[in-house]
Amino acid sequence: WALCLNPQTGQVLWKRELLAKENHHGGIHGPVSAPVVDDDRVYFVPYDAYQNDLWDPRCPVVCLKTDGTELWREGEKYWCTEGSTPLVLDDTLYVSSSGPDHLMVAVDKRTGQLRWGTRLDTKEKRLFGGGSSVTYQEVAGIPQVIGCAWGTAAIYGIDARNGAIMWTMPNPATIKHGLLCTPVAVGNRLLLSAGEGGIGRFCLCLELIPQDGKLKARTLYANDKIQSNFIHTPSVYQEAVFGFAGSTNGVLQCTNFDDGKLLWEVAGQDWARDRQLIIADGLIFALTRHNELVLAEANRQTYRELGRVALPVELGIFPQQPMLANGRLYIRSDRHLLCYQVGAPKRFLICAPKGTRASRTTTSSPTG
Repeated sequence: WALCLNPQTGQVLWKRELLAKENHHGGIHGPVSAPVVDDDRVYFVPYDAYQNDLWDPRCPVVCLKTDGTELWREGEKYWCTEGSTPLVLDDTLYVSSSGPDHLMVAVDKRTGQLRWGTRLDTKEKRLFGGGSSVTYQEVAGIPQVIGCAWGTAAIYGIDARNGAIMWTMPNPATIKHGLLCTPVAVGNRLLLSAGEGGIGRFCLCLELIPQDGKLKARTLYANDKIQSNFIHTPSVYQEAVFGFAGSTNGVLQCTNFDDGKLLWEVAGQDWARDRQLIIADGLIFALTRHNELVLAEANRQTYRELGRVALPVELGIFPQQPMLANGRLYIRSDRHLLCYQVGAPKRFLICAPKGTRASRTTTSSPTG
């Protein structure tokens, strides 16, 4: 189902059925791709699999108006892979695709009409896009979108204008599912992260170099001890990277973006590679293994925790990244959506009548 909620109250304003069958992959219930809003349209990707084969995800792309009216859907000429959120740029919707035909497609965002598709020259029988969302990057006026594939175990720089593959980079470690963490583009650099199992871990930073109207990728550093996030998209702030590494009992880390040097890390029962965090206004909002929300400073020098709150619901196997909008923090579990009001307490002076003296200062804290 596609759902639209009142952000102030959580009241369901409308819902529309996307697929007339149960929708899950293994222990993960419901879609794992975020809706994408663009003007008066919103794009949904419900999970589906070809002939019920979990390893052949072919998820339709459904475009609705923001009032719930369906405008178009496509699940025959192209599909989206599981977990990947499409990207809108100008009048184009870029979709990390799946199935035997395309690794990436570009379509008209208003009609869904296919503009181009990227094909891989491979003999792999099982081939589909990894779960990472689409990243756009422009270097020296050359635009690219980043794709990755299960089967070839490689990352691809795809020309955003025509779908041609400009560069290929093999995964530095053995991972079965392709990237789940979304690549992060900063200037002419690209940060990639993976954290599957005991050997499928890496952090890779690439430099993109223009050459003959195309881009080529050069490795700046690769490390399996830092930023081996399983599903979290690393947060880059003040030339530092905040994320997770380690094993079941993992660590929360801060590393230097330029060279990958470890700046600090916090170990313990709270953290693992499959946790989530976001950064806003110099603050870390992180989810622990014990269903807690932690507030800390996004500080290069040291970890300083400011507070934490126990969440009233179980987050599920893989928590989603929190979402912050208009001073409210939204946290989604398998079955619930939580909303917290966040922000600094407001201080105000109790004013006394003329000729008397005010006796105290009162602090008003937000709810939550």
